[in-house]
Amino acid sequence: MLTRAHPDARSTLRYWQKTIKSRWDEVKNLAEQKRKKLKDSLDAARATSRQLESLLDWLKHMDSFLSTQNTQLIPENLPIVEQLLQTHIVCTF
Repeated sequence: MLTRAHPDARSTLRYWQKTIKSRWDEVKNLAEQKRKKLKDSLDAARATSRQLESLLDWLKHMDSFLSTQNTQLIPENLPIVEQLLQTHIVCTF
């Protein structure tokens, strides 16, 4: 393009070429930064989703476990009651 341009216009064309290239590089850098942020956000969202699924599985398991425990009669033997109490404390924390 510069070889076909008028000699008086070459310096102006070079200036605009540099300006456009510089701005294009800025846009590419900003797009890359945005891509990285989006990827990090997606990774964090996926990790959170996995943790929530794990928590839901645990809650379902504990609900089932406690439901079966509620159907059993409470023994009258003190050591057994204390052991059941300890099991309950461990399950709730």
